[in-house]
Amino acid sequence: MGSEQQIIFVIFSVFIGAVIFSTIAIFLRQSLLVAYILLGLFLGPYGAQLVSHVDTFSHIGQIGIIFLLFLVGIDMDPRELAASIKQVSFMTIGASISLIGLGIAIGHILHFDFRDSLLISVAIIFSSTVIGLKLMPSHDLFHTRRGDLMVGILLLQDLLAIFALFLLNGARTGDGLNWQDLVAAGVGMPTLLIAAVVGKQLLIRPLARYFWHIKEYVFILSIAWCLSMAEFGSFLGLSDGVGAFVAGVTIASNSRTAGLMRERLNPLRDFFLILFFFSVGAGFNYHAMEEVLLPGLVFCALAIIMKPLLFWGLLKWRGESSADAKEVGFRLGQGSEFSLLIAGLAADVAPRLISIRAEYTIELMTLVSFILSCFYITRRYPTPIVQREEESGHHLPRDKH
Repeated sequence: MGSEQQIIFVIFSVFIGAVIFSTIAIFLRQSLLVAYILLGLFLGPYGAQLVSHVDTFSHIGQIGIIFLLFLVGIDMDPRELAASIKQVSFMTIGASISLIGLGIAIGHILHFDFRDSLLISVAIIFSSTVIGLKLMPSHDLFHTRRGDLMVGILLLQDLLAIFALFLLNGARTGDGLNWQDLVAAGVGMPTLLIAAVVGKQLLIRPLARYFWHIKEYVFILSIAWCLSMAEFGSFLGLSDGVGAFVAGVTIASNSRTAGLMRERLNPLRDFFLILFFFSVGAGFNYHAMEEVLLPGLVFCALAIIMKPLLFWGLLKWRGESSADAKEVGFRLGQGSEFSLLIAGLAADVAPRLISIRAEYTIELMTLVSFILSCFYITRRYPTPIVQREEESGHHLPRDKH
């Protein structure tokens, strides 16, 4: 079978499998994201071995995260966003410091050295932007207090994760972190914001206004704007996700253009997210996880139990309602895409910054926390699936708050 035919066959298998696994997940009232992860485990190189080039799917799937953050930015008012980040900064940083302290102590008990314990703990403090946003109904995400808190915390966590990756990248190249790097990091965000505002005023807004009635053109324009800002954000040393988010925020005030872009990009976003979560499952070597089963599950408990409780307590202390604080806390109770990036980047060093045991622990913690968190959220709180069922009149029993 030729390489092109093989790629087509693999994509065919992925989406046929996604239909089957998703159908089962919907009947069991589980997140479709879990279905994609389990499909990756089943078809990947450590399962049925139908897919061998997992990295290719992972890189392609990153585009889905870029589109997701772009669409979230479209629905955000810039002033409300700035206020939201300011309100959650103390809580997010406080929870992160507490989790790092707990993680280092637990790592010492489980016989990890200090560096491994620190890296595992840093990986735990971040929550999944994709799971957090995909499992919250659109109305709740953009029109409620808990939605504002979720977006603010996740965006601030993403910025902290970018800084952590920035430090690791300096260690990987052997140059360490110097004052030029810090200046570049401090200049990068203002430069990105200025470029986004100028690009919107001089290019995107006039083109969208003149050609808004040609939907195919708006579709192409939205992709070009999203990906160009994502690439510029990456070039500035931030991340493609941050660049895409800023691109969305800058056009949020233009309701007609934003609505057309949202309508056109939603299916494309979902296509790439399927490939991303499939790659997460396919890249998981569960045959090598026996030696890290205990530490992986212990740190997973820290992510899905202690992290939600910390946010719950801190949000209540800041005056949020108990119901909102609890829901936000448990929606944040998992590892992150950044957790896997931290493990991979720390391993890509000579000599390694992280042991193989610690690397596998992060991978196990992240994957299991993805599955358990999605399972709990879909059973306990409203999700897009439940929302659509209620709108169509098909009510299924659900746990009460």
